[in-house]
Amino acid sequence: MRLAFFFLIVLVAGCSAAPPPAVPLEQPPLRPADEYRALREQALQGVVQVNEVTGQKEFVGATEYVILSDFQFSPAELHFRSGTVVRVRLSNTALVTHYFGGEEFFRLGAEPVNLMGSFVPRGQHHIPVAPLTDRDIFLFIKDPGVYLLDCFVPNHRAAGMVGRLVVDP
Repeated sequence: MRLAFFFLIVLVAGCSAAPPPAVPLEQPPLRPADEYRALREQALQGVVQVNEVTGQKEFVGATEYVILSDFQFSPAELHFRSGTVVRVRLSNTALVTHYFGGEEFFRLGAEPVNLMGSFVPRGQHHIPVAPLTDRDIFLFIKDPGVYLLDCFVPNHRAAGMVGRLVVDP
């Protein structure tokens, strides 16, 4: 009985202990939506052209190639300049669906642009890439900083399928 009472006291004391103070994360200031919209439209003007022969829109900006394989992104670190629009060609060489992105990645670092048949629903933080397929996404690169990139599949992040988006000013 005394042992049970002792454990109850320890449990209550442990539960009533004050948690350590929260340390606020340092985040870059967010710009107003109108400012992002204007910067995105300006960046798009420099990378989308109409082919004079076919009349079709063409992307003439930079393309980064990323391979999604078993538990890794290659390259694991992407470098882009703030205020640009880039194409990222995702190639999944694995036999399972992988995901590309991250909440902070898409909230602060990059914004998907629905262009050339590429569609990413608003608010989606991880973009699926089916097994043994390629997928192009277009990103408006936003605020300078370093943002986490990961795969949304359970245990893939823990197994090392992580990377970083580095946005330079």
